Amino acid sequence: GTECGGLAFGSSRNGAQYEAGAILAFDQYNEDQAIALQHYESDSRRYTGLTIAEYPTSITNKQRSERYAQLEKMPEGPEKQKALNELEALQGRARAYFGRARDGAAVLNLMDPAGNVRLRLRVDAAGSPRIEFLDAAGKVTKTLME
Repeated sequence: GTECGGLAFGSSRNGAQYEAGAILAFDQYNEDQAIALQHYESDSRRYTGLTIAEYPTSITNKQRSERYAQLEKMPEGPEKQKALNELEALQGRARAYFGRARDGAAVLNLMDPAGNVRLRLRVDAAGSPRIEFLDAAGKVTKTLME
């Protein structure tokens, strides 16, 4: 529960279908991955990149997991949903991603503290560059193109 990161990798094949992935991660103290260099592919889909994340310091990963386990025992209803929403607000959030998107584009996504992409630099698979500004809901509000 208090590891400081790790290296994981593997692959499998089932006939013509395959899956492969690897990750080198560095954890925030008592938390999950603050820095992750990763590659994943499955058939024709793949992404490769570097993710930077941050976690609140008011709760540890272990405490969050224990709270989720307690909430699983609660009956369904508004009280449980409220508690789940409050716990969700204490999750880690990605702040930056640089790499290859699933559609083949090279991207740099910069996120706000809530994990919403607010600025995207992108060169698509055909080589066309663009810069996108997004609102907190993920809607592109302005685009700059070559």
